[in-house]
Amino acid sequence: KQFVAQLIESIPAPVFYKDETGRYMGVNRAFEEFTGQKRDELVGKTIYDLYPKDLADQYQAADEELYRNRGWQQYESSSIFADGTRRDVVVRRAAMLKGDGGIGGLIRVLLGGTRQGLQDIHKTAAVRPPPIGPAPRASRARKTAPPRGWGPPRGPAPPAGPR
Repeated sequence: KQFVAQLIESIPAPVFYKDETGRYMGVNRAFEEFTGQKRDELVGKTIYDLYPKDLADQYQAADEELYRNRGWQQYESSSIFADGTRRDVVVRRAAMLKGDGGIGGLIRVLLGGTRQGLQDIHKTAAVRPPPIGPAPRASRARKTAPPRGWGPPRGPAPPAGPR
């Protein structure tokens, strides 16, 4: 359980998970920043406690569809950011199953904004959008040694075999 909590916390995108009744069971720091609310203000609440009815109804319908069909969903939706603005985002959600195969809840990751949503964010922030194309090289990258046990095997190379 501790490993899963640390794993979710290390994800830089906003993440939450809910139980099968729709109550938030946990969020990561990125989700706190996204919503502008602390974990203890979110855990135990439902979407109807946190969002306007029109959004909560959309989220509830998506939850019910996910519970019926299981698997995962990826779609564009609206969400309310910490500054109170409503913007379009891309969401990926997956059903979490219990050991007996029943629904245990769901987990959601906010992947980012839609093209239009990103343009809206840049307009609001008065920032020039990044160019489309290859990512620039990091100019201040630090060299660090990989964790012990990572990297190519040490010792003599295995004999070359037929390909």
